[in-house]
Amino acid sequence: MKRISINHLRAIKRFSRSDKKSKIRDYEKFLTKYVSTPTARKIIKELVELNIVSILKSESDLRVKYLVVNDTDIEQYL
Repeated sequence: MKRISINHLRAIKRFSRSDKKSKIRDYEKFLTKYVSTPTARKIIKELVELNIVSILKSESDLRVKYLVVNDTDIEQYL
């Protein structure tokens, strides 16, 4: 299993609170407060690979992709 960093946990905690779907751009904006943009994209990619979040395409605009948190229990990663 890949290592989960504090930034992974920040993203999971922040976006698991709301029930609405968040855009990938929202994740990037949040993570760039703590890391650079390429690192934020890498973190998002790792979250998808670990099946912690899943990608959903918008039905109205296929260019827009949403991320939904699958696994909200962050205690198992600590």
